[in-house]
Amino acid sequence: ASTLKEQVEVDQQRVAKLVELYSNMKPKQAADVIANLTDDLAISVLAGMKKKNAAAIMDLIPADRARLLSEKLTGYKRR
Repeated sequence: ASTLKEQVEVDQQRVAKLVELYSNMKPKQAADVIANLTDDLAISVLAGMKKKNAAAIMDLIPADRARLLSEKLTGYKRR
């Protein structure tokens, strides 16, 4: 159990570093990268950002990808 907890903490630290990295990039550059991440990682990064930064990046991500990430970020399930 402690090993799993340690792994979760390491993963959270890695995501936090990515959040900081992408937050400091120009929105267009960050959008190009985040649009191509796995869904789970993209959602974790966007959720960790300030709303203003995440909104600027989401505005530049292709609409279909932004819709999918938005749905997953909110936990919305299409029927």
